[in-house]
Amino acid sequence: MIEVKVARPESSQHRIMHEGDPSRWAMSLGMVASLALISSASALGADPSRGALLYENHCTGCHASQAHIREARKVQSRAELRRWILRWQSELRLEWSSEEVDDVEAFLNETYYRLDSTP
Repeated sequence: MIEVKVARPESSQHRIMHEGDPSRWAMSLGMVASLALISSASALGADPSRGALLYENHCTGCHASQAHIREARKVQSRAELRRWILRWQSELRLEWSSEEVDDVEAFLNETYYRLDSTP
């Protein structure tokens, strides 16, 4: 067996990070908080107008709004709405991103369903 030793020079920057420099910790914490806000904003920030364009370009060829406003409609929750969107985008091989699915879901919910905001 060959043993390899790697020397780690003790730089002043390395010591600062380990000694708890408050400005570095604050900057790191701020970056983590920003990333969390961005990811939650994208989850909540669906774009219904983009969803309308996606829907009109890919879905209305097979059915119009009657599918969404009929008495015996199949969708009763946001989770079901999302499942139907995922099913048909897969059937049509659209390969939408999760953001595009979010956008179509937001469009359909705002326009037709008005279901609870939790998916």
